[in-house]
Amino acid sequence: MHPGYIDPTDVGRVSPSGVTRHEEAAAAGAHAHKLKSSARSVGALALGELCAQMEQAGKSGDAEALAKLLPRFEQELAGVEGFLEGVSK
Repeated sequence: MHPGYIDPTDVGRVSPSGVTRHEEAAAAGAHAHKLKSSARSVGALALGELCAQMEQAGKSGDAEALAKLLPRFEQELAGVEGFLEGVSK
């Protein structure tokens, strides 16, 4: 993992079916907030933007928006993780 980058396991994986209540949406938004700055600091701007969108959805308790963003988030996160693993070798 790239130094200074938040471990994605700290972000907390959220399943679309798992974000059903306002409290869960808020927690998912808080996790996205934590990853947002780290993603941007390593140049993962698309991931940072998705995190910003997820953070806003979480703040408003919009579980449906989070569920729609999650597949793109997971895809982007996997790409960033793969890139960072290649860089650290």
